[in-house]
Amino acid sequence: MKIHHLLLALSLSAPLQAALLYDQSPPNPNAIDITNYRVADNFILTQNSTLNTIDFWYQAQFEDDLNSVTWALYTDASQSVGNLIATATATPVTSVDSNAFLATFSLGSITLAAGNYWLELHSGSTLTDGSGFSVYWSATNENPSAHARFQPSGVPNITSDSPGFQQMAFRVQGTTRGVELDDAELPEPATCLSLGIGLLAISVWRRIR
Repeated sequence: MKIHHLLLALSLSAPLQAALLYDQSPPNPNAIDITNYRVADNFILTQNSTLNTIDFWYQAQFEDDLNSVTWALYTDASQSVGNLIATATATPVTSVDSNAFLATFSLGSITLAAGNYWLELHSGSTLTDGSGFSVYWSATNENPSAHARFQPSGVPNITSDSPGFQQMAFRVQGTTRGVELDDAELPEPATCLSLGIGLLAISVWRRIR
């Protein structure tokens, strides 16, 4: 059996593994208004990934002042916000965490290649809705990644360098396809069976040829 056939079978049988894909935390006491402004910050994926959950820290008078969040993912354009990839409005699950509130919501399932991207978060039913209570996206300490971008709500493109607080506090969670497995990540029996059937089929095909 040729080695690339074996490697292909192994890669297809490797399980998807839950992962913290990007972590820009913890929050600090500073924050930027995401009700009256559009705010986006960049994140980096080190490998091909499927995104499914966003966590972010926010400040508000009351926890339930954030009752809906509209999110958007963008490509990167030379360390600036690029083209829109996906957007939707979600109802986050909120809780109290350290010196801020914590919001968690689902993206569904969005698969992206390794690279740089941008996440926009806006408190409201659309990216330009400024009718709700003021909610502030918590900042985090400065790091080497690109500065956050912002614009007043109603402006179509997010181009201005964020003043004052340059990095926002959030996490991106999802799955990656495992390649090297340790003892705690061995495939389930059904996965092993699928692998065996695949290898057997390849062997039979080669004998027929």
